[in-house]
Amino acid sequence: MQMKAQVIIRAATSSDLANVVTLWQEHQEYHSQFDPYFERSMDANLGFLKYLRDNLEEIGLFVAEIDKRLVGFILAGTARRPPCFAFRDYGMIDDLAVTADWRGKGIGQQLLVQATTWFTEKGIRRIETRILRSNPLATKFWQKAGFDPYMNSAYKVV
Repeated sequence: MQMKAQVIIRAATSSDLANVVTLWQEHQEYHSQFDPYFERSMDANLGFLKYLRDNLEEIGLFVAEIDKRLVGFILAGTARRPPCFAFRDYGMIDDLAVTADWRGKGIGQQLLVQATTWFTEKGIRRIETRILRSNPLATKFWQKAGFDPYMNSAYKVV
C-alpha cells in the first residue's frame, strides 16, 4: 500500500460504529495471539457496539479514513482519581487500532495527535494507556510516542 492516499482523521459518527467494531474485532484477534485474555465473548461485537452507541457523546472516538474506508480508530476517555489526590483528572486511551495493511505508515500517530488535542481541549494534561508487554509492535509505538512506563500491573489466575 502506498501512503500517497490521503488520510482523513475525524471524529466518529454513529454511521461509523459498525466499521469501528469490525476494526476492533481485528484488533482483539491480533492481541489474542499474545494473550488469550483478549478472547472475545460470543456477543462481544454487539456489546462493544452498544457501548459505543451509548457513550458516543462523552468519549473521544476518532477514525482514520482512506478513500472512504475506515482503516483505524482511537478510543479515548476521561477518568478521575479519588479526591485525596491533587491531580485527579486524566485521560485514558482504551484502544488504538490500525488495520494490518496500513500499520507502520503513521496513521496511529495521527490518531494519537487527534486524541491528544481532544484531551487538551478538555483541560487534561496527563494521558495514560495500557500496553501489552508481549506485543512488541505496540510497545515500540508507545515508546516512540513518548509514553513512559510508570506502574506495572500484575495479575493472577485462580
